[in-house]
Amino acid sequence: MSSRKNLAREENKTRHDLRRDEFVRRVWDWKNQKGDRIYHQLRKVGGSYDWDRTTFTMDEYVILSMIGQS
Repeated sequence: MSSRKNLAREENKTRHDLRRDEFVRRVWDWKNQKGDRIYHQLRKVGGSYDWDRTTFTMDEYVILSMIGQS
């Protein structure tokens, strides 16, 4: 479940109901809680990825590269 769906289900709010910094903080909290679980599940089903190169779409260097400031 995504952080947006979780916010809607648990608090009956959308991301637009929160200040940007609060929403970003909650996304990072969700990622820190659920991210390792997702990687573990991928490994369990035999995923053979380069685990040293995993990224999260909100990692600073990913954001900077998307806006052309790398």
